[in-house]
Amino acid sequence: MGLFSKISKGANNFFKKVDSGANQVFKKVNQGINQAGNFASNAANEVTGVAKQAGNFLEKNAGTIADVGAGLAVASGVGAEFAPAILAAGNSAQLAGSRLKKGAVGTNKLLQNNISQSQAKASDFNNSLSQSVKSALNQGNATSQNMINQASNKVNKLGDQLNNAIGSAQNAISNAQVQIV
Repeated sequence: MGLFSKISKGANNFFKKVDSGANQVFKKVNQGINQAGNFASNAANEVTGVAKQAGNFLEKNAGTIADVGAGLAVASGVGAEFAPAILAAGNSAQLAGSRLKKGAVGTNKLLQNNISQSQAKASDFNNSLSQSVKSALNQGNATSQNMINQASNKVNKLGDQLNNAIGSAQNAISNAQVQIV
């Protein structure tokens, strides 16, 4: 194997190793993007779950608690005038619980959508950057191979010129010896 073949093979191996390393980096970045998205999605689900539970509790129990409170106010004989306000507060809490539950579901959908879009954008950017790096590496490899080939061709051309000059010198020496004799 000639010198330029070795150089060419070495340059090619170098670019393959850099490309492999870059691929590993971009693969890890994609894994990190997915992990971050999953974490954010799970956190949103947890927060939404707590809000839905609170909404369910209020929706299911506020009316009953208000009824009991109003009943106690009337039964005590001194708080009968507060019974309508207690019932209204219970109804308001029940309505608030229903809205909290619906809002939590809607907010979760919005959060999940935003998380999904953010993951997609980050993955797209990572993939685009990966392709740019791959393209640059391929370009660098092609350029180095081209330069190596050009250098090899120049050296071969110089070698041919040197061989021609040596051949001419040998012919001149042979002709000079024939004339001397």
